[in-house]
Amino acid sequence: MPQLTERPIFKIGHYSVQLPWMMAGQLTSVNVINTLRRFANKRPELQSETSRIETRLGAQFKQRGFTVIEGYEPKRTDNFNSGEIDLICVLNNIVLVIEVKSAHRRTSKREAIRYKHNTLRKAGQQIKTKIEAVNSLLETDESFRALLGIKSPMDCNVIGWIADTSLEYDHEYFNGYLKVSVEELHIALRDEAEILVDLVEGTRQSKQHDKAKTTLYPNGFSCRTLVDVIQKSKIWSM
Repeated sequence: MPQLTERPIFKIGHYSVQLPWMMAGQLTSVNVINTLRRFANKRPELQSETSRIETRLGAQFKQRGFTVIEGYEPKRTDNFNSGEIDLICVLNNIVLVIEVKSAHRRTSKREAIRYKHNTLRKAGQQIKTKIEAVNSLLETDESFRALLGIKSPMDCNVIGWIADTSLEYDHEYFNGYLKVSVEELHIALRDEAEILVDLVEGTRQSKQHDKAKTTLYPNGFSCRTLVDVIQKSKIWSM
């Protein structure tokens, strides 16, 4: 629904004019996303849209040398029933288990709070179950270790993230697991933090010419340095 604005003010040159009536306005891009993701949520192509988000993120990890398993579903056992694991990304004996969430854009504080208490808290429980499943498989399933290119489970460090298409409650922890935006992961993997520089400051052009000052990985890229960049939110401090 359009957002109503009471007695809107327009600035014309050096003058500010307040109109004596109410008017409505909306962001077209937000409206389109919300119509498709919230109201048209029974569309047959909805699943493929969600899968493309996971596939593109997985492809970005692959370009950085990760072994990526998409949509892995462990067999149910008495110990765990994790369901499908969206992304498992492995590099340098670090295993990233990523739960990808995609939804409509929240347009009010009430919607955002409901999203936090329902979707994100549930995602925290889901990622906990999936981490337990991956740890169990690493210890007991030799074929699973071979699939990930891991020789010994003793050397592994398993980390869980909630990757969401929205920015609400970024860098908060749910059930002990970090929530981060999909966009931030793409920026970190491409090492393009300079695109977030405020153009008004006039610093973007100078920083682009000095990559040594803007790179997120001055000592080289590795899974450990990526985890450090994400968990310490370094792309926002460049």
